This record gives sequence, C-alpha cells and structure tokens, in this order.
Amino acid sequence: VIASWPLIGATWDVFYKGYFDWAFSILGGSRAVFAHVFGMPTVVVSWPVYMKYVRKADNGGELHQGVAPFGAQRLVGEHSVLLLQAGKGHSKHHRLRRKILDSLAPRRVLALVPDMCEIIRAELDAMVAETTAKGRTSFASCAKKVPTMVSSLPIVGGISEEKRAKMFELMEVVIEGLVAANIDLGRFSALGRGLIARRELMPMLEELMASPDLSHKNIIGDLAKSSDGK
Repeated sequence: VIASWPLIGATWDVFYKGYFDWAFSILGGSRAVFAHVFGMPTVVVSWPVYMKYVRKADNGGELHQGVAPFGAQRLVGEHSVLLLQAGKGHSKHHRLRRKILDSLAPRRVLALVPDMCEIIRAELDAMVAETTAKGRTSFASCAKKVPTMVSSLPIVGGISEEKRAKMFELMEVVIEGLVAANIDLGRFSALGRGLIARRELMPMLEELMASPDLSHKNIIGDLAKSSDGK
C-alpha cells in the first residue's frame, strides 16, 4: 500500500499526530505501507510482520537496513554497524556485531546498574527541586535524557563526571540530528547541530581509545581491538 506522495509525503501528518498515532492510522488492516517521511522513503510494517520477519532477521544479524539518508551516514559514519550491509557474505558486519555483543555481555551490563540508578535518581531529584521552586515540573525532559544517558554508560564508564556530562550532552544532540529532517543548515538545523556535536565528540572518543587503563570500565577498548586481539 502506498500512503503518501514523494518528498513532503506524510511529514506534516507525523508532526501533527506523532509518529505512532500516524503509523497506526495509515496501517489499518495492511501488513505494510510505503510512505515518505522527512523526505525519505519509509516502509511501515505491522507488529505481527515485525515480530515474524524484521525482528528475527535483526536478532540474527541478517537485517540490512537499506541505504541510509546522507545525514545519517555523516553522523554515525559509513562503517557503523547500523549502516553496514548485513546478511550472508558481509563478514565485516558480522565481526563488528560479534564484538559489540561480546562487550555487552550480561555481567558487564549488570555491573552498570548502580550507575543507571544514580542517573535516574538524579533526574527525579531535579524534578522534585523544580516542583518545589516552580510548583510544577515536566516529565518530558527526564524521559528524553534518561534513555540516552543510560544507553551511553557502556561508552563513558570510568571517565570523570565533568567529561561524562559533556559527552551525554553531545550524544543527545547527535541523536536529535539523527532522527531529524535530512537538512544541514549548520547550527540552524537539528542535523547541522548534530554534525557540530559529532566533531566535538570525536576527539573525546579517540582519547578514550588511547586510555588502556579504562578498558575494563567501558567497551571502547574492546571495539578498538582488531579481531586478533591487538
């Protein structure tokens, strides 16, 4: 089923309804719908189709996401596991995915639980302080920041609190650019701000890669190693 015209397509509907309400409204009884969102061709699939085909392929490392928008390629890099072709015959994707899964083994992730609790507690305390000062607060900021900060913990483990806060801030800007319209207007667009944040973030990641004493606290050291352990 084709649900929108090219280029502008369903972009305004997504802004008006929100992504999930829009997706449910266009699917109806269809298993898959082809649409254009933010200038990109997009296929929206039903939950049963996702569970039966997409999730299975993704968990098996066989899911190829297709060609990503130019902005996404610039933000995460053309050699990112998110953009590399997956499936049979694509050994580079399999090697990188294997290293990532090994680095995120249950024991290492569970060791980060105290840090996760600290992040959540700090954000909730900030909401309490704002409520005390202003009489009200919003959960939107907390819901936006906590997932980014928690998912970034395997990367920023072992560094100073000041640098960690800065990396969290930059990663949030990069993620905003990743899901925004594929338009680079420098600091005047989300993608442009994401690219600026990426340039500032890269030296910090390179510094982590060059710090062997932190290798047991984050996954940077693991991912920087070649397959033979060097």
